[in-house]
Amino acid sequence: MSADLKRTGLTDIHERLGARMVPFAGFLMPVQYTSITEEHRAVRERAGIFDVSHMGEFIFGGPDALEAVQRVTVNDVSALSVDQAQYSAMVNEDGGIIDDCVVYRLDDARRRVRKHLAACRTGSRGESRHGRGNRCSTRGARVLLET
Repeated sequence: MSADLKRTGLTDIHERLGARMVPFAGFLMPVQYTSITEEHRAVRERAGIFDVSHMGEFIFGGPDALEAVQRVTVNDVSALSVDQAQYSAMVNEDGGIIDDCVVYRLDDARRRVRKHLAACRTGSRGESRHGRGNRCSTRGARVLLET
């Protein structure tokens, strides 16, 4: 594998367990351990784990954090209780889907949005740019955006 690929905190464990490792979004990531059927059954009958170390996260905080997350995702984030999460999609200003994401309610004032790191970069005006020129914006909201 290429020496310039990033490694997550679980890469050594994946390798030790015999995962087939491939380049993905600049990281060395596991794609398969045994057979697809065997892994499907293992997840259905027991549990599965997904290494999210290669994914990016945005923390929305401040008085308008809820409004900002509502604006850039498609599900009703206000329905989340503290420590709950929901699978959603990030959308651009025209409502087009940018990418899938998971939204977490951390406490009354903060929400976390986790998505593929390679697909995003943060702009200087409270906006996030996502591959191919897509943009979702929190403009107009009083939000502290941590990346």
